[in-house]
Amino acid sequence: SNMWQEVFREGRKAIVTKVQELNKIAPVHILMIPGNHDWEKNFYLGDSLEGWFWNNENVHVDNSPNPRKYFYWNGVLIGFTHGNNEKVSDLPLIMAQESPYWSTATWKEFHIGHWHQKKDLKFSHLNEFTGVSVKYMSSLASTDSRHHKKGYLGRKSAEAILWDSDNGLFANFHFNDIYNKK
Repeated sequence: SNMWQEVFREGRKAIVTKVQELNKIAPVHILMIPGNHDWEKNFYLGDSLEGWFWNNENVHVDNSPNPRKYFYWNGVLIGFTHGNNEKVSDLPLIMAQESPYWSTATWKEFHIGHWHQKKDLKFSHLNEFTGVSVKYMSSLASTDSRHHKKGYLGRKSAEAILWDSDNGLFANFHFNDIYNKK
């Protein structure tokens, strides 16, 4: 059966397993980014993960109510939001106001997923200042009937991004679902 409770539990188990595997390599940061269709279940999942990893100092779960979250590492600042509420053109300025790492970051990027398809935008602040890239991320979600009617038929895919603190974006790794040939 595909009852949402069963799907939720299986999803949580899969995430916990992967976090445990990744935690053998490095600290893990989990940012819970609420979507426009799943904001309640997203919070419940974040709360469940906080409880699961409460005594693991190398796993950090950010389940705060802010719809935008930020991750900073060695001069790289990445903002995350679902992207259905903010104007995309406002995201660089929102990042500047919300993130305490804005002034120390050399590389700045925002990731949004509302449209479930890959797209890149670039905003520059005057000629001399480092710009903020805004990247639409693809999705592993299946196309439901609403998205099909609207014509949102992007291929299911995921992307891992490797950053270098000295040189910025270093590599992109893509997973494309070859079984989703719509």
